[in-house]
Amino acid sequence: MAAMSDIATSSDATGWFTVRLAARAGSLAAAASALASADIAIDGIVGNPETGDGEVQIGVASKDLDASVAALDA
Repeated sequence: MAAMSDIATSSDATGWFTVRLAARAGSLAAAASALASADIAIDGIVGNPETGDGEVQIGVASKDLDASVAALDA
């Protein structure tokens, strides 16, 4: 079992959101670039190639969730 100090607090937690990417080269890079331009680090990316719909889940620091969505909507 993890010690209490090893457990992430809410400020350290990763928040996840779903993005639908265009089915063309560079669409994931463009999303990552938009987040980088807003000084937001990506904590993780999860995709499901079997659905073929271009949806990926992107994880960022919870405190950056709203800014991440805004950066990708810009």
